[in-house]
Amino acid sequence: MELGCSLRVFGPKCPETRALATIRDIGFLAVELDWKTLAQVRPSLIEVGLKIAGVFIGAITADNSAELRKQVKALTKIITEVQVLGGRLVIVESGPRTHDNFDYLREGLVLLGEEAERLSMDIAVANRVGTRVENRDDLAGLSWRKLPERVGVCIDAFEFHAAAVNPGDVIRETAGRIRLVRLADQLAGIPVVPGQGEVNTEGLIRTLRMVGYGGVIVVDHLSAGNEPIERVLERAYKYYREAFR
Repeated sequence: MELGCSLRVFGPKCPETRALATIRDIGFLAVELDWKTLAQVRPSLIEVGLKIAGVFIGAITADNSAELRKQVKALTKIITEVQVLGGRLVIVESGPRTHDNFDYLREGLVLLGEEAERLSMDIAVANRVGTRVENRDDLAGLSWRKLPERVGVCIDAFEFHAAAVNPGDVIRETAGRIRLVRLADQLAGIPVVPGQGEVNTEGLIRTLRMVGYGGVIVVDHLSAGNEPIERVLERAYKYYREAFR
């Protein structure tokens, strides 16, 4: 397993080029970012030598066939652009739980998975509180056997914990479909420095090893408080490196 970092931990005020250099200097090997940012910073990524862990491209929120066709067309174009820019994994989210859109989400993943297969890429659906992919039942409802092999899951441990779901259970249940893992710690729903909250990080890493996951673990949902984000991120990196041993 390799350690990566989400670019969003730096917030909107930090220049992306500075953030990428900091991520590299601390020791991370990969970065997760969104597709618009990737297009802007691709030269800087090459310069600092960071891998692209994953690229967030948007959400499948359609609740009717016409809207789904429109969204799939737009997302397909983005997937192609990401592939040209060197990305190999794209990440999508689902629509709000208030919408009756689960069947359209599944259909959209099938269509996007076929496009990903054509481009030799992977697509992962990420969980988030308040969306149609929030818990274990939601993931099971996607009927993985009916989805293309290129479709997998991006496990966000912070979001699962916030939804009162044990991320370890999800890791065991989706072992063959895990494409990316985001790790973070929290205390009463508030992001904290890894090791100071409620998430059993070391247990999750052991479970990932047990199921044979060898991909990137992305540090995400990091709160700096009154400290410089660079200092907090360095502490997080050291914590996770120690947990890897």
